Amino acid sequence: KILCAGLCTLFRMQGVATAHSDSGITLFAPAIPGNVEISVDGDLSDWSWFPEGAVITTDQTFAHVCEGANCDPVPEDFDWTIRIAWDDASNKLFFSVDVFDDIWLIPSNAGERSLHNWDDLEIVSDPDNSGGDIGGVKDADGISGRHGQQWYFSQGAPGEGTRMEVIYHGADDLASTWPGDPPYGESAFTLDGNRGVYEASMVLWDYLSELGPEESIAHDLTADETVGFGFLYDERDVEGGYDAQWKTGPSTTQWQTANDVPDLLLLPPTTATSVGTNSWAQIKATFND
Repeated sequence: KILCAGLCTLFRMQGVATAHSDSGITLFAPAIPGNVEISVDGDLSDWSWFPEGAVITTDQTFAHVCEGANCDPVPEDFDWTIRIAWDDASNKLFFSVDVFDDIWLIPSNAGERSLHNWDDLEIVSDPDNSGGDIGGVKDADGISGRHGQQWYFSQGAPGEGTRMEVIYHGADDLASTWPGDPPYGESAFTLDGNRGVYEASMVLWDYLSELGPEESIAHDLTADETVGFGFLYDERDVEGGYDAQWKTGPSTTQWQTANDVPDLLLLPPTTATSVGTNSWAQIKATFND
C-alpha cells in the first residue's frame, strides 16, 4: 500500500514537474528521513538510506566541449555519482557528488583562486523556476542580483578548505562567498587516491544579492514542488583545456539561462523510502519523456 501511494503521488505530480520543464530533464530529491542526520564532512556513510533508483550516474548525464572517446562514459577515465536530497526542518538542499577521475587537476599553491582552471563542480539554480537570465545582469539600482544563480564549488590547494560561492557576470572577481558559508551553506571535499567526494548543504535563493542575506530572498522548500537545479562538472586533465564538461542537463547554456536548468522534484517522505528501483526507472522515463 505504501508503494502504491508513493507511485500514485508521483504520477499525480507529473503535471507539476513538467509545467516548467524547459530543459526536458527532471531530477529527483528524496526527503531526508526524520531519523537521519547528514553531516557535511565528505563521508558518505550517512547517505546509506538514499534510494538507489534516485541516484544519478554518468550514463544519465551529458558531455560537452569534448572530442571522441572523451564524450562517452569511460569509468576508467571519469565517473560521477550524484545524490540530491532536501530537509524541511532546515529548509536546505543537501547533495553528494562522488567522482572517480584518473587525473586530478587541483590548485597547488595557497590562495589560487581561478575556479575555471581546475577540476571543480558547478551548480546552477533557479529555485522559483522563473527562467530567464542567469548571467548576472544588474538590477535597476545597479546591484548584481539574480533570480537564478551560478555557483562554483572548488577544492582549495592541499591544506586549504573548500569554496562554494556564487559568481556574478561569469567573473571570478565578482563573487559572493556568504551563500556557501554557515548558516546558509556548508561544504566539504575529500580526496582519496583517484576518488573525490563533494558534499554540501545549501539554502536556495529566489533572489540573491551581492549585498548579502538581508537584501536577498530565501526560497521555502516544499514537498511536491519543482525547483530549477542541476550540476556541471569541469573535468580537466591538463591546465588550460577541458577533457570534458559533464552536465545533468543537455543544454550547453544552462549556466547562462535558467530556462535550460533541469527540474528538480522535491519528493515527500513516504515516496522517498517506498519506491523500488524498477519503479524509479519507469518514473524517470515518464517524467523525461
